[in-house]
Amino acid sequence: MDMQNKESSAMGTLVHNDFGIKYRFTLKKCNGRTKLRCPSCGQAHTLVPYVDILNKMDFPDEVGRCDREDHCGYHYTPKKFFADNPDAKKLLYDEKAECETKHIPQDVTPKPPRPPSYIDTGIMRRSMHAYEINTFVNFLHTLFDETTVATLTARYNIGTVRTIYGATVFWQVDMQGLVHAGKVMLYNPEDGHRVKDKTKRSTTWAHSILRIHDFNLEQCFFGEHLLTDCTKPVAIVESEKTAIIASASFPSFIWIASGGKSGCFNKRMRILTGRNVVLYPDLKATEEWQAKAQQMRRIGISVEVSTYLEDVASEEERDAGLDIADYIVKGIRERQFIESAPRREQEELLRLFVEKCPALQILIDKLQLELMY
Repeated sequence: MDMQNKESSAMGTLVHNDFGIKYRFTLKKCNGRTKLRCPSCGQAHTLVPYVDILNKMDFPDEVGRCDREDHCGYHYTPKKFFADNPDAKKLLYDEKAECETKHIPQDVTPKPPRPPSYIDTGIMRRSMHAYEINTFVNFLHTLFDETTVATLTARYNIGTVRTIYGATVFWQVDMQGLVHAGKVMLYNPEDGHRVKDKTKRSTTWAHSILRIHDFNLEQCFFGEHLLTDCTKPVAIVESEKTAIIASASFPSFIWIASGGKSGCFNKRMRILTGRNVVLYPDLKATEEWQAKAQQMRRIGISVEVSTYLEDVASEEERDAGLDIADYIVKGIRERQFIESAPRREQEELLRLFVEKCPALQILIDKLQLELMY
């Protein structure tokens, strides 16, 4: 198959052939084991590298896309690489050089990684309204009183996206007040579970909605801005929802979220140096977070891993991968049910619930719950 001509486009170099047009640089077809480590989130076997279909050029390992789109979003395209390395771009138009080498010359050194992008704090502030349509905030109202919900929305800078009706923005703000990102998710207002219907665009990023050009995403912990308070120990969970709910139930800790099992641990871990930290992994993630705890101890972080969930969970709950928020919500719901019953039945209902689920008594003691007469 003879190539007829080449040209440059906004998306990269095009190849014209007898079968039509396709891009010269494309993501490599590879399985989990042949994927590379992402330079942004640090997760192994997640980066899909770009390849040259003409087999004339090999890119550095960082040119690729992380397949953890919801948690990382790293995407360093050939177009960006050539913009950062104009000498390498000359090879696209130098037929002699193409014939002589498949590799980028050793003297073409990739530039250092670009600095992270930030979102204007004014954009974040303007999103902190319209809570009447925010499905996650509506769910919080089923658990807590109005004052508590107002405190939580302000503490964690919870935002609303009108273009995705009822969606929530979980802004990631560091201790300097810089807004790293905004993760946008849609929730069921009745049970607080995420809506995962892809046709409804239920999970995305604020910079994508805002169409911020060439945004370089570098996540921080959700709730990281709260670490300016050095008087409390730090509790880390996976999800933003869990951090918010646990914050209302256990205010003696500063609750932050990693944004996933691996999340931003690798890049943001050092900000916890000198702090007392407790990790609360979801069920089935305890072993991985114990390994993270070992890494944290090596850089001076006093950390322990809670095994509470592993100790009280049933096999069904373990298979479902529940987190501490699920248990807190369950305890609140059962308390609400008991309180709605006639007074003479409340103690008997509580006894039956505890008999059916012994872990409930531990939760009652932890939350210091009492029957109200």
